[in-house]
Amino acid sequence: KKIDMSVAEIETIPPMAFVESSALSEIIFPENLYKIEIAAFMNCKELKEVVLPETLENIGQSAFMGTGLSQTIIPDSVLSIGYNAFGYKNENSAVSGFEVIGSVNGAAYTYAQDSDPEYDYSNDFTFISTETYERQKLLEQMQVETEGDYNYAVNEDGTAVLIGCDSADNTLIVPEEIAGHKVTSVFANAFMGCISREIILPDSVTSIGDNAFSACIGMASITLPKSLVTIGKEAFMENHFLSSIIIPDSVTSIAEGAFFNCVSLKSITLPKSLTNIGYDAFNGCSFSSVTILSKTPPEIPNLSFFDTTIDTLGENILQKRIDLHVPKGCKEAYQNHKKWKDYNIIDDVDLNY
Repeated sequence: KKIDMSVAEIETIPPMAFVESSALSEIIFPENLYKIEIAAFMNCKELKEVVLPETLENIGQSAFMGTGLSQTIIPDSVLSIGYNAFGYKNENSAVSGFEVIGSVNGAAYTYAQDSDPEYDYSNDFTFISTETYERQKLLEQMQVETEGDYNYAVNEDGTAVLIGCDSADNTLIVPEEIAGHKVTSVFANAFMGCISREIILPDSVTSIGDNAFSACIGMASITLPKSLVTIGKEAFMENHFLSSIIIPDSVTSIAEGAFFNCVSLKSITLPKSLTNIGYDAFNGCSFSSVTILSKTPPEIPNLSFFDTTIDTLGENILQKRIDLHVPKGCKEAYQNHKKWKDYNIIDDVDLNY
């Protein structure tokens, strides 16, 4: 049985509204739904999948207990989830292998490990971030092929995306083509943990995915291609021996945490093309100076470069002040920018070289 409430002007589903509805197998929620009350769908055993609306903020105790759900995707809008709301057959028995999918900083993560000693209540569910879940679904749709040390898939346009690499070469030269297909992107996690000391990417690559080269324990050098446009989240995170890197002039975006905790990275030059730098992109590096070639200050969140600590009031405070070298005549533009003004700005970069 299907219930479609998509056009209904309903903000709250009352307590026990559909409890013990044994025939209910599908429900479409209203777009403006705000709250699902206690035990609203308890023991709807044929209900094996639900899509929660992006407006939802509160999910009551035992709301989906006793259903056929094996996982739940929690929207970022959700602020609170009552105990036993998901992942329980009954009050005392959890669903084996239940997965909670959502934001690391949101209610989903909290619920996956929530506990309350007073009620002898403790969750131990598998948490999967939204980004990881979406990557897994995308990977499932790909037809993965193997050529030598590489796993890859072919895009609709005939280009290849690198999915994995088993090479242990000290110097790893990634090919421009695999099985006749031009390599244009590196998928998430593709080279994670790679032990090569030096990695050279071909000039055909335009994007590097999330965590693509994170925790490469021996990597001291990587050559980025001149064709590169985007660098994904945490792409080079925790590469402790990476001491220098050249960001090509083609790069427009460096995502959050891209070079987080690359402790040997002491200086960097950012290209004119760069327009966006993500949160914590370079936090944890050992920079004493940063050179940026753009006359227009790129957009950055606070503390993209600074090492920080937390003071007694819970606020981020700066540990050091970094020299920022910018193009001649552009000092005022950076000083007037609310995110760049805290740096020690020096306008000594000559772009007419």
